[in-house]
Amino acid sequence: GVIDPLIGYVSDRYRVRTGTRKPFVLFGCLGTIVCSYFLFVPPVEVTVAYFTFWMIAFYAALTVVNIPLMAWGGEITTDPKERTAIFSVYSFMNKTGGALFYLVPFLPIFASREITPETLKVAVLFGALLILPSLYAALKYVPNGPPVAKESLIKKTKSVAFKDLVSAFKCNKPFQIFLVAYTCFGLGIGMHGGLFFLFVDSYLGQGEIFAGVVLAGLGLGLVFTTLAYKLAILWGKKRLWFITTALLMASMLFITLLSPEKDATVGLLIAKAVFGLAGACSLVVSMSMLSDTVDYGLLSDRTERRGVYFSALLFVLKIEGALGLALGLAIAGWLGFDATATTHDETSGFAIRMAMS
Repeated sequence: GVIDPLIGYVSDRYRVRTGTRKPFVLFGCLGTIVCSYFLFVPPVEVTVAYFTFWMIAFYAALTVVNIPLMAWGGEITTDPKERTAIFSVYSFMNKTGGALFYLVPFLPIFASREITPETLKVAVLFGALLILPSLYAALKYVPNGPPVAKESLIKKTKSVAFKDLVSAFKCNKPFQIFLVAYTCFGLGIGMHGGLFFLFVDSYLGQGEIFAGVVLAGLGLGLVFTTLAYKLAILWGKKRLWFITTALLMASMLFITLLSPEKDATVGLLIAKAVFGLAGACSLVVSMSMLSDTVDYGLLSDRTERRGVYFSALLFVLKIEGALGLALGLAIAGWLGFDATATTHDETSGFAIRMAMS
């Protein structure tokens, strides 16, 4: 999270000077492949130092590719409808990748459907085989977007990346509103998502259905992503974001009605279906809305900061994800939930439900 503003700042300056962000995407993708292998296919003896180094390297590589990639997607076109379509494809492929990961344990080469070191190794190698040809195609055929005037280069050469992020925040009221709203949104999603596995596995005692439920939710999310673009055009982005956020809240509350006394498969599938629909639409709309606030910033101060704006979003996502997970676990534990217990009384059930909702 700390290097996010730096990557956004550097990629913006590079884009103004050269007209492209492609080198960041290239080295970020290659770095992600290397780090994925060492992180998910470790040696027999793994030290804390080994794990820490490759975990940090993995997320750093993701940052190098993700921020310029999203900024690139937002600047290929200035047409709001085309921009929404681009981020619809982005969301669709994100969910496709997640679905493919959870499909790996179902391959006939494995004896069980559990996620094991062997399935992780296959997933890493399969992921690399998917990334390399698509990376080549993107770098060769996808345009850079319209050229940026040299005058839009950040003029304060002594300013650092984080200061430029603060400056962008101060001069752009739509961006302020968006970021505050997204912070609250992500914090709640982080709390719920961080506790979902514990809720299914420890509290409901039905961990064997977890992978199948998540896979089904991702599959439905793929279907709904194709509708997100049309709904955004029909209803408008702000109205669609409001509706999908309400649906997310409803599905989060519905899940807390499930109990360990009954089979929760149907209930979890219903909740994940709603969650998949709302999550797909929310991702598409929020990325497109952020690009709109970037346009407002460019009109306001004539400074190219698209990478900085997207770095702010990823920075917030990482911070709120960590805080959401920590806060959810803390509330559940404080109210009396014990994830190691084999049975749970009324107090324990109330604790996990309250923290998730």
